[in-house]
Amino acid sequence: MKSKNKYWFKRKRYGYGWTPSSIEGWLLILAYLAIIIMGVILFSDKLESGDTLYSIGYLIFIITTTSILLLFTVRKAPKGKWRWGWKEGDNKSEDF
Repeated sequence: MKSKNKYWFKRKRYGYGWTPSSIEGWLLILAYLAIIIMGVILFSDKLESGDTLYSIGYLIFIITTTSILLLFTVRKAPKGKWRWGWKEGDNKSEDF
């Protein structure tokens, strides 16, 4: 039995990037936001102290979390490209 590759995200019709198009895509975005908010809450007291080590740790946390989000997005979305409307030959089922 073939497994159908269902996209979690679709390409934007104008510009570059993707938009969630399935429940999995929206859940991934919500999980990302929840993790970022949790990080802000956990790091906020330490960042106010002005300690450089905590600032670097927070920056690494944000970069790592965002990289994981982008990794999932690239794997679960059609190939990203700059777009300005539909062109002949575009697969409209991959576009938002």
